[in-house]
Amino acid sequence: MAWSDAARAAALEARRRHLAGKPASYINQQLKMLERKSSKANDAMLKAGRNERYQSLLRMTDPLALHVRYLYKRKNELMSEVTRRMGPGYYSIGSKVKGR
Repeated sequence: MAWSDAARAAALEARRRHLAGKPASYINQQLKMLERKSSKANDAMLKAGRNERYQSLLRMTDPLALHVRYLYKRKNELMSEVTRRMGPGYYSIGSKVKGR
């Protein structure tokens, strides 16, 4: 079943509202956890001999590619919330160092 544009937009807005109500510590904790999981997923991709860019992963449907895409999208959602709260250039909420 394909999602309509309206359903996709509604789901995105629901996720944004969910994150807006979370404390900064939750966002930072989730970002750290996703960083660890992303690192493990990247290691798995390399061990499998796959060195694809994210754009090529969009066309793949194997479990590893789907997992990497999920992690990437989840991290983007969290980083959007960091940017909304702190402004551009911050990696976590409350960090005094901009960028990475």
